[in-house]
Amino acid sequence: MHFHKLRIRISLLWLPYLLMLPYLSVARLIGWIFIMLTIHEMAHMLCAILFHYPIERINIYPFGLAATITHIGHGSLVKEILIISAGPLMHVLFPSLFQFCVAKGILSPSFASYLHTINASILLFNLLPIYPLDGGRLMQTFFHCFLRFRTAEYATLICSLISITAVFYFHLLQGVSAVIVLIFLILQIFLSWRSLPLTQLQFFHYRRLHPVAYDPILNESFDLYRGRRNIIKYGRGWIDEKDWLRQRFGSEKNSRLP
Repeated sequence: MHFHKLRIRISLLWLPYLLMLPYLSVARLIGWIFIMLTIHEMAHMLCAILFHYPIERINIYPFGLAATITHIGHGSLVKEILIISAGPLMHVLFPSLFQFCVAKGILSPSFASYLHTINASILLFNLLPIYPLDGGRLMQTFFHCFLRFRTAEYATLICSLISITAVFYFHLLQGVSAVIVLIFLILQIFLSWRSLPLTQLQFFHYRRLHPVAYDPILNESFDLYRGRRNIIKYGRGWIDEKDWLRQRFGSEKNSRLP
């Protein structure tokens, strides 16, 4: 059940937005941005459902939807590349939608041209190698192709901070709103760094419940490769990750017994 216990939340940001809406000269533009970002997020969700990833929560903001996909970052690398890419690919289709609306008299050519610019800006920003943007998640998946899990997570967050520094230094984004967004991204990176031990534990738990049949790799560390079946150095011998995870979680359970 991909929608089992699905929670839908309407953001409190709607309250000030609705109060200011009659006075906003760009209300129509904001409405189209809402449509674009909602379709973007729905593409992520549809692709996740096709690959049997549960949708945990959907937040509805004035600028679009935001879905929480359970176990994203833990499963198949190929499937998650497709899930992550589904959203940005929608922006490639939007120009055809704008042209259709112009042909039907829904949009003026000048406003459609402006939407083209907005759409391209959203796409380019979303593909910046900054976690948790889609570009950052693609970078994260790339690192997981050849680095151990925790090392890949550190590499993702460090490269994200370097990218934000480059954006500030080269003035790639300007304006108060851009600065606020970048500060928010820095906060997200900091929180992800702090919660990395928990994230790794969640990954271990996922792998214990979903054993993989990938090509094996010898691993002398207890930090697993996500895209391979780990044969772990254990004592004087080697042990399959499935058995190691069973022992690890079994010992943790036993340690809590009185």
